[in-house]
This record gives sequence, C-alpha cells and structure tokens, in this order.
Amino acid sequence: MAQLTVARYKRAVIAAKIEATYDTDPTLAGADVLALRDVAVATPREMFADERQSGLVWPLPSIPGIGETIVSGQALLAGAGAAYSASVKPSVDAVLRAMGFAAAGSFTGGAEKWTYTPLNAATMGESVTAALFAENAPQAKVTGAMATGRITGRTGTPDALTLSLRGRYVTRADVTAITATPSTVQPPVGKAAVFTWAGITTLRLWEFTVDFGTTIARALSASGADGVAGFYLDRAGLSATFVIEQVPIATYDLPARLADGSLVTVSWQTGTVQYNRIKYSAPKMQVMGLEQTVRDGLLCWQVTVRLIPSAGQDDLSIVFD
Repeated sequence: MAQLTVARYKRAVIAAKIEATYDTDPTLAGADVLALRDVAVATPREMFADERQSGLVWPLPSIPGIGETIVSGQALLAGAGAAYSASVKPSVDAVLRAMGFAAAGSFTGGAEKWTYTPLNAATMGESVTAALFAENAPQAKVTGAMATGRITGRTGTPDALTLSLRGRYVTRADVTAITATPSTVQPPVGKAAVFTWAGITTLRLWEFTVDFGTTIARALSASGADGVAGFYLDRAGLSATFVIEQVPIATYDLPARLADGSLVTVSWQTGTVQYNRIKYSAPKMQVMGLEQTVRDGLLCWQVTVRLIPSAGQDDLSIVFD
C-alpha cells in the first residue's frame, strides 16, 4: 500500500561506541544502540561577521568558520539483567567512560560487576563516535566526542543519566538505519534499599542529583582540516544534592556539619535484584550548603555537597552488580 514518506522521530535510534584511536570512526552496529529519550542534535558553527565597508546599508554575508556536533539526551539506568563479563556491560558503559570514568570489571562467579570511578589523572576519558540513525532522514554523526552529564533520582522512580556529547562535525549523509533489539530489562526504581549517611541508616532520602563536574574543551589547530585538533575533558570536581527529611538534632545534627566542615560517608542504591541494581558510594562528602525545602507538606533539607577523594580517584563509585 502506498503511503507518504516521512522522517519519523520514533523510528530513530542513537548508537555510541568507544573509539580505539581518537577520532577514528568505528563501525556502529545494533549492539551499540543507546536507549535515550529527549534526544536532540545540534550542529553549531562559528559565523564570522563580515563588517567591511561595502557602501551598502545591509550587511555582507557572514563567513562560516569552525563547526561541531552536540548530541544530548537522557538514559534510564538499568543493569544487563545477566551476569556481567568482559562483553556484558551496562548499556551506558560507553558514555560513562566518555564522561571521564574508569571502568573496572570483576567477574567472580555469582558476584560479577562493573565499577565506575572518576579519573583524575593526565588521561581523562575515552572518546566515542555516536550517530543518530533515522528513517528517511540523513544521519547525524559525531566523532572524537567527549561527554558531560549528571545522574538524578527520586525515590520510587528510575535513575536518569542526562548527557551531552560534544565532538567533531561530520557531514550529514544518507545512511541505512541500523536495527536493534530493545532490552527487556526494566530499569529499577529507588525503594527497599538502605540509604546510609554518616553511618546512620534511618534518614529518609527523597531525591538526589550527582553532577560529574566535567566540561568539554576544544583544541584548535591551523593544520587541522577543519581547524580543530580535537576535544578533551576538564574536571572541576564532583558535586551532589540530596533532599532529606528533617529529623531532630538529637537524631542527627545536619546543620552542624555545615558549620564544622567535617566530612561524611554516604552510600545508597537503586534496585535490589542482582544484575539490575546500581550502588553509589562516596567516602568523603563536605556539606557546602543547606536549604530548607518542603516535599508533600514535610520539612526537608536540600543538602549541597562536594565529593572529596579519599585515596586516588575514589570520590565516587558507581557499581552495577
């Protein structure tokens, strides 16, 4: 049956893969599909205003300069739903590594897991190639891309990884869309798990946000075909906010932690089923701000903290197990 040819958003997929060599485009396949929502692709380009005197009232055309591609979206965190291995990883593995996290796998039988910790060394992050494959529309691709992002979660809902990939502009082309099999693993929600703050397990966590504190910078090169040598990460430090229901001072004196600057240990998790749970831990957090807020008529604290490394690069650990 004949029908109108259209470029349906619902028929588009995003794929991302770690590059073995920086800015060297790997072959993307169905296994590299990253399930995202609120996907947006931007291709900003510098436009140099030509303000030479021309004897005309209207301006001369601007001169196109350096371009780049930015791919953004949001992934819901979930496990693999099966024992982890060197080839079985969380679906967000590539983008976490592009955000400057080191990935370490541990495959002891019955306790397999992947652990992600932020890199603070000279080598920070791994570049990715990513592309939006769409039916009846040109492919949008970015190479040599690094990523920034944050994780947000609220009790009773899945955790969401908001991300933005920034890298080299690739000329759009008509490419056959790739087909992927959607995961049948349902993202876990925050419930029935222990939230531990400074050794106390009775505080009630409503929601949290962890900002990875990375920025993406661009290195220019006159010898580059497009004037760009590449993109790299810079880290300002991890920060987080927690919304916690207020308790009596006798139970826990949170305002005192802001006043005395002492560090606290925090851990929490989302999901309780093996191979579909995410565990977070920070050995040292410093309270930087404390604001009163209200959730469903209850007094809560909105706590802003800075994550401090205890040894090396352990300021945050994200474990999929």
